[in-house]
Amino acid sequence: MDRPYVQLQPDEQAMTIAASNIYAAYVMSGEAKADPDGTLKRAALEAIRLARLVDEHVTVPGEMH
Repeated sequence: MDRPYVQLQPDEQAMTIAASNIYAAYVMSGEAKADPDGTLKRAALEAIRLARLVDEHVTVPGEMH
C-alpha cells in the first residue's frame, strides 16, 4: 500500500505547526465537534492571518521594509 508523502518548505512547516496548535485548542474546547473539517480550515486560515500580522509588524535584522 502506498503511503502519502508530503514535503513541506520551512515556511509551510511553521504554518502547519501554528494551525495544528490552533486546531488543538478548538478540539480541547469542544468547538471542533460540530464541524471538524470546517474548524480545521478555520485554524489554517487563522494561522495565515497571524503570520501576516506578525510579518507586517515585526522587522528582523537584514529585512527591508
